[in-house]
Amino acid sequence: MRSLPLPTVWAGDPVHFLGMDAYYHMRRVLYGLERFPASLGFDPYINFPDGAKAIWPPLFDVVATWVALPFYAVGGVESAERALVWLPPIFGALTVVALYFLALRFLGFSIALAAGLVLSVLSAHFWYSQVGFLDHHAAVALATTSLLWAAMELMRRLDSGAPFPRGATLALGCAFAAN
Repeated sequence: MRSLPLPTVWAGDPVHFLGMDAYYHMRRVLYGLERFPASLGFDPYINFPDGAKAIWPPLFDVVATWVALPFYAVGGVESAERALVWLPPIFGALTVVALYFLALRFLGFSIALAAGLVLSVLSAHFWYSQVGFLDHHAAVALATTSLLWAAMELMRRLDSGAPFPRGATLALGCAFAAN
């Protein structure tokens, strides 16, 4: 379902990303690919003529750069772009799977199945995890689901009277940092 825009995205050369933010993310990724391992922090193209720092942190673009690096090494920019159009659907699918297993662990099979089905067709989740929509929103949904899981696991362990769980606390801190 999330690959329906593929004929539009791959209509000719270069790749046609969905949404304006996707092009800026790709600019930051290409900067990282060409100057690896550097990332674009200060951008002279923003707030012309002075330049400025991008409004969002670089984690998504750094992850996308790492994903694109082998494709870039083999086939250049076109290969990297064609690979990165699949990043949002992968993040979206991982979010559905994570939500299913989170609900299965804490709420039972029927709620897990319903949660996974609803999220898989939810309009906003579908929109931001389409092929070619290279933006950070699908990654944020996955990080938030991970954060929810870590928080629920922490509360379950504390409620059971178990000693303070260092692993769950570390996971919760990492999820907070990623968001």
